[in-house]
Amino acid sequence: MESLRLLAAAEGSKSAEKDVELFHRIFLNVVQRFGRAHEFALAASYNVQSRHLFANMSLVPAMFSRGKLAILPPAVKGTSEVRGIFGKVKAMEKDRPPISKEN
Repeated sequence: MESLRLLAAAEGSKSAEKDVELFHRIFLNVVQRFGRAHEFALAASYNVQSRHLFANMSLVPAMFSRGKLAILPPAVKGTSEVRGIFGKVKAMEKDRPPISKEN
């Protein structure tokens, strides 16, 4: 999927949905920071950065009451390893030639 996203970006294709790139970037930042997806941080960051501040806020109380949404992320073993993976990928991306339409 990531390869297809990069090829589409190289072609200049626009996403069918608004803010897809923003969500993708925020998702990866949350995974890098916490070692796994943390829904509360993901939703809060997305709502602030997309300027949809109160989107889906009516769902929050029910999600909290059912235990579906935690304010604090759970402790995760291997967070440093996940950060290391992200570091290796960033280093590989620096060494990679830019993607062109011909590739």
